[in-house]
Amino acid sequence: MDLPRCQRRRANPGLGSHAPDGWKDRGSNLFPPAEPAAGKAAAEIKLAKVLPGKYELQQRCIGYHHNDAYAAYLEMGSPAQLTRAQEKFLREACQGEPESSRPVEIDATGEFHTTLPMKENEVVLLELVPVRAQ
Repeated sequence: MDLPRCQRRRANPGLGSHAPDGWKDRGSNLFPPAEPAAGKAAAEIKLAKVLPGKYELQQRCIGYHHNDAYAAYLEMGSPAQLTRAQEKFLREACQGEPESSRPVEIDATGEFHTTLPMKENEVVLLELVPVRAQ
């Protein structure tokens, strides 16, 4: 049974066995199952007018098993009450640290090009961090 989005978050007393397959009935809320993200077309990134110099390109992702406290919560069995250890684990699962980092040098043209593989329902943040001369 597929419920409209507006009914997924509304109280569902007595839903019990009528919850859609894979969904968890937690009293007044339904939690959909975490599903692996399907691949999508690569995103082509083109920047212009970047100041010439050396940079560190940092990539952060939010998506399935990338800074994803929701999937981690489901994998631990969707406890109604978290222990301190479980709460700590979930906080650490979504710290937002860069997943990758690589040096980049921008020449006098000020242009930067890269291609990113993308997945469904994924958000990617690219940040060019200037490298300070030491």
